Amino acid sequence: MDRLSNVGIWFNRILLLLVSILFVMISTKYLFNPLASAAESNIVLSSATALSVARVSMGAIPLAIAVITFITIFSQKQIIGGLYIVFVLTFTVTLVRIISLRIDGPSAFGQKVLLPEITITVLSAIGLYLELRRRTKSKKADLSIN
Repeated sequence: MDRLSNVGIWFNRILLLLVSILFVMISTKYLFNPLASAAESNIVLSSATALSVARVSMGAIPLAIAVITFITIFSQKQIIGGLYIVFVLTFTVTLVRIISLRIDGPSAFGQKVLLPEITITVLSAIGLYLELRRRTKSKKADLSIN
């Protein structure tokens, strides 16, 4: 394994760990205190249904993503799946955020989270490149041995 492949494995593990931590942080806010968390974005939750929707959509779903990305850290075969999940998720979120800012106008929250969303998207794309490169080199090495 060449040096870049070795660096890539650790880069990807660290990225997946940080994304897992980020999603746990997001989820715990909404799981344990959805009223205050929603109020930070000027969202009013005025019924049991609204609280349930907030806990599930902003609490349970990010927590599930955190668990999935965390699990993928421990297997070189699963790292690529975690990276694809992070890339597709953050690319989609970033695209919708940009469209929302364009259609709905600028918001302090939207502008605050846009740069981190773009950053995670770019880092996950780099991680995918490194992992695909490592896998290609590994396959070529296996073919040359046989």
